Order: sequence, then C-alpha cells, then structure tokens
Amino acid sequence: MSRLQDLMVGDYEAVMKEEDVWILGFRDVIAIMEHELAARPALLKFIRPLLYMVCKNFGAGYLFVGCTARSFDFLKEKRIFDLWQKNPEEANEVAHLSGMPKATLKKVINGQYSNSAEDADLKQYQTEIAELYEFLDQQLSSESLPEKERWNITSALFRGLWAIRKESGAVYISSGVKIDQRVRNLEIMRHCAGGRPRKTARQFGISLQHVYRVVHEERKKQKEARDREMKPL
Repeated sequence: MSRLQDLMVGDYEAVMKEEDVWILGFRDVIAIMEHELAARPALLKFIRPLLYMVCKNFGAGYLFVGCTARSFDFLKEKRIFDLWQKNPEEANEVAHLSGMPKATLKKVINGQYSNSAEDADLKQYQTEIAELYEFLDQQLSSESLPEKERWNITSALFRGLWAIRKESGAVYISSGVKIDQRVRNLEIMRHCAGGRPRKTARQFGISLQHVYRVVHEERKKQKEARDREMKPL
C-alpha cells in the first residue's frame, strides 16, 4: 500500500477525524477543502491524510504561499509546465480550457512564468509553492488518480492555505505530532488492556505513571465520544 492508503485505515484514519488533533488554521483548511470538493465525494477521503503528510514533510515552520491572485496564476502555469513535460496534448487542452492565451502558453512551456520573480520575497513564494505542488502531485499520483482529480485536490488545498495566510503570505505548518501522539496512545491503551501496565511501560520505554496517565486520558476521551453519540439532536 502507498503511504496515503496506510493513513486511510486503522488508528490514523480514526484519529485524523478528531478536530482537536489539528491546529485551528488547518481545521479551516479542511472545511474549505471539503466545501471545494463537495461535488466530488470520492476525493474527500484524501483531505486529512494529505494534510497530515504536508505537516510531516513541511512542518513545523512557515511556508510562504504568497497572495491569492498572483500565486494562483503561478500555480496554474506550473501545472501546465509540468504537464507539458509528460503530455503536451493534455497540457494544450488544459491551457485552452483555462483560457490561457497562446503567447502565454508558449512562454510557460519554456519555463517563463508570468509575474516573474525579481525580488527575494517573490522568488521564495514561487519556490515554495512549486515544491509543495510537486510533493502533492507525487503523493496523489501514487493513488493512480487522473491528473484532473489530482489538480482538483491540490488547488483546493492551496485555496485553504491562502485563506489562512498571514499578511506576509506565510502559513504556519504544524509538525503533526499531536496526531502521532494520539495514535501511540491508542497503541499503549490496547497493549495495556490485558492488565499489564508494567509490561506496557517496558514495551514502550515509558514510565508506569505515563501508562496510567494515557489510560486515564483515553478512557475519558472514549466516554466523551459515547456521550456525544447519545446526546439527542
């Protein structure tokens, strides 16, 4: 299985559905992506696993995505440039459907983008957008998704990031450690289910007190989840 498929089953799938494992900004990104992809329900399953992989590969730290208009122009041109290297006919069709003038297309396929970066800030956001775009396309390609569907997911993710960007054009990307910790806690909980807290502590290289704390926290979370399910609408 690909890494994305690994994240769509088991503990990671369950944990990533919990809102509190995501930083506030990324909760907004998820909501925007779900709205953007609402007409394509088969693609919704990729949202949280893909965002988690962005966290693991680009966090913790700031990613410069620039301002919406110029950045989106660059992103569309980057898409066509990359597509041209693999399938010129498809690149021509995408350019035509997007209304790109032939003169602009000619420049793009030669690597000459609009709003060519002259100052350091512009160069930084174009470099970082290109890096993230290539990463996303690579991950989604491993799922054998058609290029159009990869673009739909990728552009939805970028729209989410632009919505939460700072005035400087930067977006904070968390490390994803809360998700990893939560998954590990579930593993500790299962291992300890047979009444073996000391063995569990040795197995995971943690203190006995840590084991008890994890068990207490997980039981509390499970109770809260059951209470929410039983609460009348």
